[in-house]
Amino acid sequence: MKHCHFQIMCDELPLLKQKIGWLYQNFSQLIFYDLCIEGMCHSSDGSYEFLKNYPDPEKKITIVEKMNLDDVEANNGGSRVQKQKMFRYGSSLVRDDIDVFWCSDADEFCDTEFIDDVEDILLNNPDVMSVDMHHYYFWRDKDIVLEHKGRPGEGMTLFPRVCRHSPGRVYPHCHIANMGPRHMISPDKRKWYHFAWVGDSRAKAKFAHQPVSERGFDDWFN
Repeated sequence: MKHCHFQIMCDELPLLKQKIGWLYQNFSQLIFYDLCIEGMCHSSDGSYEFLKNYPDPEKKITIVEKMNLDDVEANNGGSRVQKQKMFRYGSSLVRDDIDVFWCSDADEFCDTEFIDDVEDILLNNPDVMSVDMHHYYFWRDKDIVLEHKGRPGEGMTLFPRVCRHSPGRVYPHCHIANMGPRHMISPDKRKWYHFAWVGDSRAKAKFAHQPVSERGFDDWFN
């Protein structure tokens, strides 16, 4: 099966350097949308330039250059409207020969064997639309993992990052679970490793991308 990985990003250079080799080795198409929605500009840490100069002998990499989203329809999932638009536009760039669409963030990592899990599940369960697993959602350092109350050891459930692809399909930001039946892999077998909130400065920098007030964000963070 052929897999496409789509990623929206802003100032993710350290994580991008950690992840891109794995992505290039295991995926047939890579789509990157480097657009910081506060200012509608490329990353200031060199992420965009790193991608532009990354060796691509197999022509797998597509870098989205569209900076003005005014003509892109929103109402496509959840979270910030700009992210909904980026997902709608990015979906139009997935090749027709792709079988599986991925949309994990730069700060999310998984075992390579998960790719085999995905293929096995989709091939043997034609009604399944997405494949998901629980997250080890690290909080501010690598020793604290967030969990749902009353469910110790399972990590957290968010929204699927992996979906069966068909030509012309538009993928909603944060709402892939609504597209059809989801297969959840047991947390005893495999988990996402999610570093979204590691480091105070990184966590606080995320305020600009959250649909909450500054006071509400500070209260929650503290």
